[in-house]
Amino acid sequence: MNLKLLFEKLNTAIETENIERRDNSAVTISKAQITILGQTSLLIDEKVSIAIDLAATSDMDALVTAEYFVQQKFSELLKIEGLVLDTDSPYIFLPKNHHFEKIFDFEYICVSKIDAESALVSKAVKAAPKNKELIKDALASGLFSSLRQRIIDEGGDIHFFE
Repeated sequence: MNLKLLFEKLNTAIETENIERRDNSAVTISKAQITILGQTSLLIDEKVSIAIDLAATSDMDALVTAEYFVQQKFSELLKIEGLVLDTDSPYIFLPKNHHFEKIFDFEYICVSKIDAESALVSKAVKAAPKNKELIKDALASGLFSSLRQRIIDEGGDIHFFE
């Protein structure tokens, strides 16, 4: 999946809709914010995806701050790619000291992703059994100097991954 192309298509769809709305003297769509979380945030992180064996996913965890039109169009474009927007994304645990990294900034959409270490902390704390091998690999990779301590600080059982 080419995420840049997907978001370019979404940006174009918003632009087209805004042209139509302006022609009809209607309110135009404001710039949308999409924040990618979960497994997809790891898959699109080149450093992480090279160093750690990551399983593909059929859903995208993302926080979408946008008007209904954008949410619907985004879901349609994901469906074409064989993905579904996870409606539980707003409930994903975001650990302390997480931050978002901007990956695309188009005229009508700004796309960010959670930092990889925070995504891993979230998985370790809230879904440890499902992510045991992933967290073990991440800890062993040496890429995340504070991963171990952050899991402990967030109440995760670090011994589960040893």
